[in-house]
Amino acid sequence: MKAADQATGRLPGDTCDRDWIWDREVETEDHARALARGELAWEQQWRHLMESSAFYRRRFGAAGIGPDLVRLADISRLPFTSKADLKEAIDKLPPFGTNLCVPEDRVKRVYQTSGTSGAPSVLALTPSDIEMWTTIGYVTDGVTSAEQAIAVVEDRVRELTREALADPAGPFEGARKLADAHLRTWVDAAQMPDGPPLA
Repeated sequence: MKAADQATGRLPGDTCDRDWIWDREVETEDHARALARGELAWEQQWRHLMESSAFYRRRFGAAGIGPDLVRLADISRLPFTSKADLKEAIDKLPPFGTNLCVPEDRVKRVYQTSGTSGAPSVLALTPSDIEMWTTIGYVTDGVTSAEQAIAVVEDRVRELTREALADPAGPFEGARKLADAHLRTWVDAAQMPDGPPLA
């Protein structure tokens, strides 16, 4: 195996004209600095949970853990939260559950899993959650700038518009078929409504 250049992190012969590391400062930091950053983020998360979530205060209390900070090195002391726990939280306080850690008016987008292995899970996202999910999604697709992300979305919209306009039954039928095809990637066929899809 060829060794990477220590200064750039690139393999010999790599001629890519852009930095292939999304956040070079964070992704190349030494272990001690990464651990310190992780500990600080965990302390902030812990405070947020203790202040904002009766759900987690109860879960941790039942495991004998009080409000004092559990250090990152001791995180294995915390109980797991299972899908059944989250379903119970939603059943107790629909639609988001007792585990919601922000006021409902901060929820700006809601995702729901297909429920292929049982009841669907609901994910309530704040603007900062949406920003993080978007960043992670684009990074995994190789997008390295906001301009590139916008170009990817615009290209896909143009492509879908061309497909809808080219449908022999007309653009509205074309759009309906595209939406139906997309929905089928998210929803199990058994969960599709009876009758014409999206009719």
